[in-house]
Order: sequence, then C-alpha cells, then structure tokens
Amino acid sequence: MGAVPQSLSLKGDFWEIFFICSDLSSPAGASPRAQFQHLTRARTRFFSSWLWADTGTKRIVSFYQLVIRLRSGRDISVGHLGRFSFPAGYYVYTGSAKHGLEARIARHMRRRKRMWWHVDYLLRYGWILAVKRYGGRNLSECELNRRIEELPGSRAVVPRFGSSDCRCTTHLLYFRRNPTQEFG
Repeated sequence: MGAVPQSLSLKGDFWEIFFICSDLSSPAGASPRAQFQHLTRARTRFFSSWLWADTGTKRIVSFYQLVIRLRSGRDISVGHLGRFSFPAGYYVYTGSAKHGLEARIARHMRRRKRMWWHVDYLLRYGWILAVKRYGGRNLSECELNRRIEELPGSRAVVPRFGSSDCRCTTHLLYFRRNPTQEFG
C-alpha cells in the first residue's frame, strides 16, 4: 500500500509512530479528492495493525500532534476564543482522544465537518502535513506540548487554543519553518 513509517518505536507501554502523509503513494492521475480518500484509507489500514501492538489493552488514552501548513497569513475566527491573526507558516497542534484515535484524526483530515474543536477553524484554511501518534500510561498531552514548546522557533499565537481544559498557555504552536525535522 506504500505506507512506510518515518520511525516506529515501542517501549514498554509507550508507543510512538510518526508518519508523513506525503509518503503514502496514491493512484496516479487521481483527483485531489481521490488522493485524499486514498491517504485516509491507507493510513487507517496501516495504523490499525500497529496501534496496540505492545500495550495489551485499548483503554489507554491516545495523543496526537498535527503539523499544519498555512500558506498565507489570515485572520481566523476561532469559536468562542475570538478572532486572531495567523501568520503564514507551520503549526503543531497537540490533542488527545480517549477512544477512537484514528477516527479523530480522520475527522481532522476531512474538509467538510461541523466546527467543534479549535483546530477545526484553522483546518478550514490549512493542510495537515504530518501526524504523530502517541499512547501510554506515563504520558500526558501537556507534556507532549511542552516538548514542542521548547523547540527553537516555537511561538504561541493564540492563547488557550486547544487548552481550555488544562493550564497550558496553548496547544497550538507556530513555526516559521517546517518543524518536522526537529521532533521527528
């Protein structure tokens, strides 16, 4: 199916899979919509065989990070948070899913959806370039976000974005250059 992970590590009850969407091969000459559907199906097939390889249970909270590209700067209304100016560049969004990690990510990948999470508003204009998945008992969404926050060039653009249920400043971090090499 052409799906090859960038890295795969299984450590006790912690697993991590990093996967860049453009690494999936799609049918030659296919429309953008058909290519997108192929990517989503292939990604789901690939990860369904790996997700719980070393945990022995499906009751572990899963976390993910989306690398999003916004080609041009724009003002975007983000639900109840208000309207913010988003500069062109790359964003890393950190989220979690108690159940159905792949369904959550597939939802984020869809262009048509009800605006529910803060990231949905950004995804109207941006594209997901990469997805990083995590799971385990000794890991937290906020810790993952802090790791990205410590990378050189990271900057908070929208306070409280994706972090209304914790004390983090934001769960969306901006980078002028593509950060996937830094945390891949």
